[in-house]
Amino acid sequence: MKKNLLYVLCYVLWFITVALGLYNLLSIRGLYLLILEVGALKGSFNPWAISAADKFAFLILAVIFLAFVIYCESYYRVGVIKSKLWRRFSLITGGQFILLFLINIIPIILYHELYTLGYNILGYSNTIIIIVAEFFVGIILLFLAFRPPLKA
Repeated sequence: MKKNLLYVLCYVLWFITVALGLYNLLSIRGLYLLILEVGALKGSFNPWAISAADKFAFLILAVIFLAFVIYCESYYRVGVIKSKLWRRFSLITGGQFILLFLINIIPIILYHELYTLGYNILGYSNTIIIIVAEFFVGIILLFLAFRPPLKA
C-alpha cells in the first residue's frame, strides 16, 4: 500500500515538474522573441525572418521539452524504487528554478540596451522580488538534492 502511495506521489511531482517545464519553455520563447525584436529594431535582424526563426526555435524547444518530460517520468519512477524520489525531485526542480532565474535576469542585464529602445522592464518592484525568489528556491532545492543523507 505504501509503495502505491509513493507512485501516486511520484506522478504528482512529475506533473509539477512538467508544469514548471512548460512555463520555462514559454519563458525561453519570450526571451528569444525579445532578443529578436530588439535585433530587428536595431537593424541586425530581418523583421520578416523573425517569424520563421520563432517557429523553428519553438519546434526545437518543444522536442527538447518532450524528451525532458519522458526522462523525468522514468527518473522519478526509478527514484521510488531506490527511495530517492525527493532528492531527484529537488535536483530537477532546483535546476528548473535556476533556469527560470537566468531567463528572467538576462533582460535586466541588458537593461540599458532595452531601455534606450523604449522597454521598461524594471517598472514593477515585484519583478525583482520574484527573480530573487526563483534564485533562492533553486539554490535551496539544489542544496537539498546534493546534501549527504541523514544518518539514523
